[in-house]
Amino acid sequence: MIKSTLKQFKLLDVRLAIGLGDKTYKAKTITESNGSAFINSGECFESLKKHTLALKSNFEIFDVTINTIIGLANLTMNSWSITSSTIINTALNKPKLNQKQLAELLGKSQSNISEGLKRAGYDEILKLLNYYNTQVKTL
Repeated sequence: MIKSTLKQFKLLDVRLAIGLGDKTYKAKTITESNGSAFINSGECFESLKKHTLALKSNFEIFDVTINTIIGLANLTMNSWSITSSTIINTALNKPKLNQKQLAELLGKSQSNISEGLKRAGYDEILKLLNYYNTQVKTL
């Protein structure tokens, strides 16, 4: 979602490190909070080099698998055009809308939406999100 939002602007992108874990101390500001989620996020961000998105948890096997999948997804996401990013972002934000409704909302034809979703790897992104959601529940 974040990537599809920022890629709608020509020169913007994001480097994002996601940390999964516990929150052992909740402070008024996030920078003062603590726990393995925050530590994992910081360590993950430090390890980002050429990658723009990665995840770190307390489960190495999960991390290797999901980061391999994310890396492959990034090959597609990094090449999204402004138009593709807009279509993907709208589809993710309004998952109950069909292609015809997305087309009306975006002022495009249904065939443009269909082609845009296919070109941007929308079905594969949904599969990735589904896989992530099912796997996180098992951790």
